[in-house]
Amino acid sequence: MLYLNTKIVTLILLCISTQLFSRDDTITLERLHYEKDVSEIKKIKIVNNFGNIRIRNTDQDNFVFHGVSQFSKTYQAQLIAEQSNNQLFISLKYINSPAIDSLERVDVALLVPKYIELDIEIDKGHLTTKKIKNIIKVRSQYSHLTVKSSNAVDLYSYNGDINLTMLNRNEPKSLKLQTQKGQINLNYHKKQTPSVSIISGGTTTSNSVAMLKNKKKNKRTTYYKDKKSFDRVEIQSDTGSIQLIEIEQR
Repeated sequence: MLYLNTKIVTLILLCISTQLFSRDDTITLERLHYEKDVSEIKKIKIVNNFGNIRIRNTDQDNFVFHGVSQFSKTYQAQLIAEQSNNQLFISLKYINSPAIDSLERVDVALLVPKYIELDIEIDKGHLTTKKIKNIIKVRSQYSHLTVKSSNAVDLYSYNGDINLTMLNRNEPKSLKLQTQKGQINLNYHKKQTPSVSIISGGTTTSNSVAMLKNKKKNKRTTYYKDKKSFDRVEIQSDTGSIQLIEIEQR
């Protein structure tokens, strides 16, 4: 009787193994393309949880989304575009949600008119921009964020690094950078030195003597500011280091 039970269990295990390894794991590449006149759109929301996002501006009214999808049949991605009033929603959906260590991803390049406000969710990839003029908000758990902007930004990555370069602007802006475990680099021009407030459990360094001379602390918040400060930047980091870097005018 014990022999029969063992034989039945062996057959069941064989069946399970056959199902697990019978799916097609062949990786395929596919181009995903979408473009739209957004002259009447104010805000674009983009969600890409598996892959990189690169952003640059255009002087045209056409918004262009170009992605390269790397997928297997089990995890094929679909591009979803929906409009509601003056907002456009772009998301990448999968037939089945890929595993954290899977090869499935969609790497995206965006061409965005400078007057469009951007709201982005990204994970398991990097976000990078050329010099942009958009208001931009980014939320992530794992991604590194590298942004060059002349407008207001709100960047958050739980476990990723944030690198922001503040470009010349005509009027002061408010900026917010936050991470729990990543490093934050803030790059700014001397003529537009920002007022910076920092809440952090890590270390803060700067290559600017003027910035360090104007350092003041009030409870958990450290302030770096003087009467000539231009923009206002709020920085929070639980454990990561922070660098305030004065860069040459270009």
